[in-house]
Amino acid sequence: MSGAIRALATGAVLAALCAAPAAAQTHSGSIGYGGGGIWFGSFGGASELKLEPGWVANLQADQWYWRGRVGARANVAFTQRPLRTGLDERQINTWFFDGSVLLRPVPPREGGSVAPYLSLGAGVVNYGFGRGRPVVLGDAVYPGSGERQLALVVGAGVDFVPRVVFLDTPLGLRLDFADHVTLESPFESRGGDAFGPVHNVRVMVGLIGLVGNR
Repeated sequence: MSGAIRALATGAVLAALCAAPAAAQTHSGSIGYGGGGIWFGSFGGASELKLEPGWVANLQADQWYWRGRVGARANVAFTQRPLRTGLDERQINTWFFDGSVLLRPVPPREGGSVAPYLSLGAGVVNYGFGRGRPVVLGDAVYPGSGERQLALVVGAGVDFVPRVVFLDTPLGLRLDFADHVTLESPFESRGGDAFGPVHNVRVMVGLIGLVGNR
């Protein structure tokens, strides 16, 4: 009997998810900006070679389709963080440029709601190490180029869409998490071997303006 009850419950959940597109999102796009924190993985090597964690600023633009269930996003983020190696400290400007596909399990409804989403995309992380002669830091080498690295981006977030209007623009709040994973480190070993991927984890709280109201 318990197996039948679990089967019926599972069927009810699946039916509810399939029926969810009937609740249409009330806007077709959004523009948001905000800030938060960022944490960096190691660039490689035996020593701890990575940027210090700290602040990050972010700008996003979304476009939604299919009643607000599927979307596309353009994202830009920036931070300036120190890179400390022994007695040396450098201020590194880092830019993130990427585009993602968005998927909402449940779209926001008229009257205010909470709308989570998942995101998957790709882009570029530009570490501001500059170009020039190779720089040796511990047992790792920055070859003088390659500060721009391709990255995969995976994330999730929640849009809070209340009944708030400012200058005829509906407003909402966004909590956004993303990991920008570069395919390779901008550093390499002294023998010229490439180091593995580098994680750049960003958490942001932002304000979004809803556009294209349906």
